[in-house]
Amino acid sequence: MSTIGRKCLIFPAVAILALVSAGSVSRAYPEEGYQPAGAWAWTITPLTGGSSTPALVTLHHNGTVSVSAASMFNTGTRDNYGKLSPGHGVWERTGAMSFGGTTVYMHFDDAGILNGFMRARTALYFTTDPDHIAGTMYMENASCADNPSLCGDPQSPDLVWTRGRYVDVSGTRILRLEVPVPE
Repeated sequence: MSTIGRKCLIFPAVAILALVSAGSVSRAYPEEGYQPAGAWAWTITPLTGGSSTPALVTLHHNGTVSVSAASMFNTGTRDNYGKLSPGHGVWERTGAMSFGGTTVYMHFDDAGILNGFMRARTALYFTTDPDHIAGTMYMENASCADNPSLCGDPQSPDLVWTRGRYVDVSGTRILRLEVPVPE
C-alpha cells in the first residue's frame, strides 16, 4: 500500500477516535433528561405541618437562580426568619432527572438593618413529566449582628450557620398562554 493510501486510512481513524473521545469527556449528565431551566411556581410546605408558602423561582440556563417568595421570604413580612430579601443562587444537574441548588437571602431586623443571611439548599427531581418537580429544601440561618464585617460575605468560613429546618417543595413550570381573543 502506498504512503498516500496509508495516510488516507489513518486520518479518518484519528478523526473517529477524536469524536469518540470528545463524547466520553462531555458533561456528566447529558441532555437526555428533562431541562430544569425556566420559570416555576413552587409550593413550600413545612414537614412539621403549618401553612404552605408560594414562591416564584427562575432557573436560568447559565446555572443561576432568582427567587421571589411570599410569607417567610418576603422582605415586608415578619416571621421566625425576620424580613428577607429576594433570593439569589445557583443550581446544577445531579442526575438525568434531578437537580439541586443553593440560594442565599439577606436577613434584616425590624429596623431594616442587615443582620445575617438565610440559606436554602434544595434536592429536586422531576415527578411525572418535564413540567412538575418535587423534593426537599433545607433552610438555615447565619447571624452577623455581633460582627458586621461578616455581613459582606455569606460564604465566609467564619460565618456560623445554625441548624435549620426541612421543608417539602413541589413545583409546576410556568407555561406561555395565548392571548385571549377579544369578544
